[in-house]
Amino acid sequence: MSEALAAIIAALITAIGTLIATNFERITQVLRKSSRNVTGDWLVVSDRVADDSWVGEFNLKLKQSGVSVMGEMTAIKVEEGKKLYNYKWSGKVIGEYLVYECIGTDPSTFMISSGLLYIYPTGEEMTGYFVANRGAKRPEPTWVGSTKLKKKG
Repeated sequence: MSEALAAIIAALITAIGTLIATNFERITQVLRKSSRNVTGDWLVVSDRVADDSWVGEFNLKLKQSGVSVMGEMTAIKVEEGKKLYNYKWSGKVIGEYLVYECIGTDPSTFMISSGLLYIYPTGEEMTGYFVANRGAKRPEPTWVGSTKLKKKG
C-alpha cells in the first residue's frame, strides 16, 4: 500500500470517527427504541391552571425517530381577539413521558413553552402541564397551563 493511499484511508477513518463523536447523542437517540410511540396527528386542548380558563385548540403533527420527537402545531380555535399561530415542537420520550419545548414561528410574536406530558399506555392520549412565556411586554407574560391530547383517526 502506498503512503498516499494509507494517508487517505487514515483521513477517512478520522473523519468518520469525528462525525460519530460529535453526533453520538443524536445517533444513540435514533437507535434507541422508545416504549411509547407518539407519531401521528393529535388534537390538543389547553387551559390556564390559575383560573381554569380555556386557551385554545390546536392540531399537532408529531414524528418520532427513536426517542426524539419533532412536530408542528397549528392553532384552530383560540380566545376571542387572539391570533391563530403556528408552533415548532421538539422533544424526547423518556419512559412514559414526553418532555418537549415549543416555539412560535411568527417572527413578530415571541412565544415559547416547555412541558411534560404523560403518554397513556394505549398511545391514544397524553395529558400534562406546561409553562409558557409570551415576552415581558405582554399581559401575563408567563403562565402555567394544562393540556390534553387525543390522537386523531
